[in-house]
Amino acid sequence: MPAIVTVVGILLTIIFLLLANFDKSKLPHFSTIERLYLPHKTSKPFTRGVNDIQNSIAFYQTLYHQLQNLEQYPEGLERGRGILVTWVADALERASRTPGKSILSVEQYSKEALLAFVQRQQDEVTEQFEAYYSRRQKGGPRERFPNRDSAIKWLKETAPLQLVDGAWLGHIHKITTPFKLRAVSKGLWQILSEELGDGDRKKHHVYVYQELLKSIGHVPQCPTSPEFLQSQHSADNIQSWRAAVAQLLIGSIPDESLPELLGFNLCFEGVQLDTLIIATELREVGIDPYYFVLHISIDNMASGHKAMAAECVNQYLDHIRDSEGVQAMDHAWKRVQAGFVFCDDVNSSLSSDPPILVSHTDLEVELLDVFASKVNAARGVHCTSKARIGSRTMVDWLNPVLFRSPEWQQDFMRNLTDARPWVYKSDSQKSRLVHELRWGGRMFGCFTDRELDILERWIDTLHPFPHTTPHSSSVSDGKRQFNMRNVGFISQQDIDLPHPGHQHPPDILPGWSNGSPKPSPKQFKISNLLPLWFTHTCLLEGLVYAPAITTSETGCAVIRILRAQKGFAKEGPVAAGIDGMKRTDSSGIVEMGQELMKRLGLLEPSSIMDVLQVYPSDFANRMLYYAMVPAANLPLLLGILLAFVELQELVAVSDLLSPEHSDKLTDIALRERECLQFCQTELAQQPAKYVMFCTGYQIGRKNVKFCLDEE
Repeated sequence: MPAIVTVVGILLTIIFLLLANFDKSKLPHFSTIERLYLPHKTSKPFTRGVNDIQNSIAFYQTLYHQLQNLEQYPEGLERGRGILVTWVADALERASRTPGKSILSVEQYSKEALLAFVQRQQDEVTEQFEAYYSRRQKGGPRERFPNRDSAIKWLKETAPLQLVDGAWLGHIHKITTPFKLRAVSKGLWQILSEELGDGDRKKHHVYVYQELLKSIGHVPQCPTSPEFLQSQHSADNIQSWRAAVAQLLIGSIPDESLPELLGFNLCFEGVQLDTLIIATELREVGIDPYYFVLHISIDNMASGHKAMAAECVNQYLDHIRDSEGVQAMDHAWKRVQAGFVFCDDVNSSLSSDPPILVSHTDLEVELLDVFASKVNAARGVHCTSKARIGSRTMVDWLNPVLFRSPEWQQDFMRNLTDARPWVYKSDSQKSRLVHELRWGGRMFGCFTDRELDILERWIDTLHPFPHTTPHSSSVSDGKRQFNMRNVGFISQQDIDLPHPGHQHPPDILPGWSNGSPKPSPKQFKISNLLPLWFTHTCLLEGLVYAPAITTSETGCAVIRILRAQKGFAKEGPVAAGIDGMKRTDSSGIVEMGQELMKRLGLLEPSSIMDVLQVYPSDFANRMLYYAMVPAANLPLLLGILLAFVELQELVAVSDLLSPEHSDKLTDIALRERECLQFCQTELAQQPAKYVMFCTGYQIGRKNVKFCLDEE
């Protein structure tokens, strides 16, 4: 079968849908993300060109800042969904022109075919660098940096991209990850951990680049700060901003776009020709190239990130094949390919001057103008129509007087958004309203070509995913419903405990040990223990979504805590690489919770939501709420965790777990304590934050006691 068939399949049969006599029954079933690509390519381009490159950069800078500050800008996540889908679709369109030179040439997935493709890519890079080296040996000039000044200029311009290194994995492997996928997501999180230096500041990639900038006389602002956007970074280099935003976007919804993320990661990790040349020429102009040398060594195909990325893809597709069948695996492979192509595209010079994407908000304003222009002409036309949009008929909605009200217009748009079958989110081609406005429909001619295009593009920006995903939660704390839009700073009223004053926690290092007898399973209230056991792992895992947040010593301590909780080995002098994925003793807190339930004969959950449905817990929901604001609430979260370390130590000396897991849990708790001791010392120098830490500890201890049967 020619390669173009695979290309057409990945583009979701765009060409076929344009053919009048095509039999749509022959279309394969595509999953949600795949179907999202289709609408953007069957209507007119979802872009508008601009001549002013500064406007383009401002657009990307806004997303860059919002996606690194989701605590203040949760709408950035919502906005990014539609943009991500469009970018992937555009990348696939470009890649389809030369499928034989891309991953699209691997029509059918197999482990052997994937590894062969990856090896060919690396061989090509090696050959190209050997050719470069030969030219230089023969007296050829530097090809990347003619002089030191040009190198310094480039290092400054590319700072927005380098200072989010690892961000494409920043939301992976959280407690919201389906338990059956945790083996796959854990491999990805290990790559993230190594990008962040495994909690060693001097190995943290973002910190290393910050030090590089300082060495050339440029002290950068923190990339998460507004000041960074006002700095000279990449003033005329849109490519750097675009590639950085792409990393932040692809990583922002991993539970929904895991295959695309796996493909993106597979493409991104690996030794690149440009990196080899840059490392060579920086040294020649007297600039330390270690940041780039670091990527050459750690991204290797033998045991580094490239090998790990390929193994993650293999694990995922094997899982899909075993659980859902070969056809589902083939569809998942197409999605992996889409992510790979997207990464290749956004890092290509061919995409150095992209257009600005029209936001959903912009399109909504345009669409409202279209409807407003129709209300007088439509008056009375729809009187016999029984069609309802929400609770009203179309004639009610298009009342010329009422439609003047902005509130009425917004209410109309909200109802239209959810008005199936008239509107299918992200799929204008399936939406009945679009069909009725086209040739053969009962409203053909009511909309001009331009107006219909606006409607189609607006529908295509509506994402079909639930507004309350597990990690942005629709769980309740017993007093209110909340999701990402409710997040904010935690106040004393939220905490619902008296001010701790000088009630400092005891010395962290000695632990719970007080000579009490060894607890037994009967001393635990299992229905209280289970929801808190699983959920307390959420406390710190949100802090790593913006890598720059973790470059401090406290941030690195948090990384080490997370490594312990997730079952990774204690940090060594070098990165574990592929060997870390082969360890058999790698259970973390979540896996121990699963074993605990199995030993008690309880039904094994498939997700954290399963746990909370069977064992509802106000405090578990409250922890999820606190953890949505990880940077602002860090002292509080650290204090709560300290109390849960004490709970871990109690469980470790009980017989709830196997002896092997009890020993492992003891080690995990010890590693957490070491890091918390450091954090406590740091916080003690800042009274307000230390009070917050102490308050968190008191909250945690109060709720840990509910897990114990002390009667």
